[in-house]
Amino acid sequence: MTDVVFLTAVRLFEQRAAQHPDRTALLFKGGSVSYGELDRRANVIAQRLREAGVRRNTLVGLHVERSVEMVAAMLAIHKAGGAYVPLDPGFPKQRLDDIAHDAQLEFLVHSGQPSLGAVPPCCVDLSRIPPSDLPCEPIAEPAGPRDLCYVMYTSGSTGKPKGVMIPHGAVMNFLQSMQATPGLTEQDVLVAVTTTSFDISVLELFLPLIVGARIILAAKDETIDGRKLARLIDANEATLMQATPATWRMLFLAGWTGSDRLVALCGGKILDHGLAQQLVPATRALWNMYGPTETTVWSTCGRISDPLAPISVGLPILNTTVHVLDEQLAAVPDGTSGELYIGGA
Repeated sequence: MTDVVFLTAVRLFEQRAAQHPDRTALLFKGGSVSYGELDRRANVIAQRLREAGVRRNTLVGLHVERSVEMVAAMLAIHKAGGAYVPLDPGFPKQRLDDIAHDAQLEFLVHSGQPSLGAVPPCCVDLSRIPPSDLPCEPIAEPAGPRDLCYVMYTSGSTGKPKGVMIPHGAVMNFLQSMQATPGLTEQDVLVAVTTTSFDISVLELFLPLIVGARIILAAKDETIDGRKLARLIDANEATLMQATPATWRMLFLAGWTGSDRLVALCGGKILDHGLAQQLVPATRALWNMYGPTETTVWSTCGRISDPLAPISVGLPILNTTVHVLDEQLAAVPDGTSGELYIGGA
């Protein structure tokens, strides 16, 4: 019997980079970076992180604007063995300070001047890493399924951010399930619009890279302007985009008429019949996605073919169980309300 080797997303990305180094991995603001170059950039940053003291399960603040460097830094943190804590530079300074304090961050990856009141003592400034440093050997720091992948802060019912610790095993179960259903292959082109501070960005930034697909990283101004986002989708012949109902509505309000190439994933808020009636005829397929941060991004998904029928959250993803229970933890009859219990990998 052979031992099963657990591979994290970054290790699968490295395999793709070794197999197809010249394939385009990422496009941003008209520029592109190959799998090989993205891997080299991440190795350089990872080496700096290791020199600073990052090891397995070390929490590293990620305070970088949307860019190629942001994605390289995420990969680098995992290469060094650490777990990233998103600190979106566009968020209020007080929220960022609260997160950094609560996570007790000692390490930070940033570019330029960080907008934090109390900057962690160990920093890697991406703007100070010269291009001449690009050649760099990969770092062998294999993470296990129980090691941390990221800590995502959500507001919760109190309004105070709370950190949700997600391990690599849960992330890989999620990504492998999404690769199968709704599905993604190396032929796909995914438009990424979500801030790293929202856990659905995990699908947008890691799923394409583990299958050898292409990411179109929307700039910040493109994520909030329907006309610019529509041009980005059409110009790149995108085949998949994931967004909240608000973003899909923004596209339609800007005059977007849809694409028969595009698979639309909608989640984060309730998908209503009105939006479904717009999305179904305007796209190749519409999927409704549901899941709380604590259970690793999406826990259920379902394809919506008839927007006039009741809109379901679909079926559980791979290795996940979902039950609707009453106060005594007994299954409720069909058509009866109850609490949703999610379990599994």
